Amino acid sequence: MKLKINQLVKVNKIIRDDGTCAGCSRGEEIAYVGLEGFICDIQDFLFEPVYVVHFMDSNRRIGFREAELDVVEDFDEETETWVKIETVAK
Repeated sequence: MKLKINQLVKVNKIIRDDGTCAGCSRGEEIAYVGLEGFICDIQDFLFEPVYVVHFMDSNRRIGFREAELDVVEDFDEETETWVKIETVAK
């Protein structure tokens, strides 16, 4: 499924700071498996999309590549409802 703004997503692997996270030490774990947040922005970095996820619990915004995220809920604009996405085990 294509990632887009306002989707609820879940982190699918441990993410460590590579030096681009403000206020974090290089190598520090900044996102854990199962952490959920909303995509708030999509930017380009080195010709690849980076999905900025806002985590409401900690009020942090962290950028991810597509392979590091799984969609949990999506907003269906036709019916104007939130739809849970069933994940398939990889």
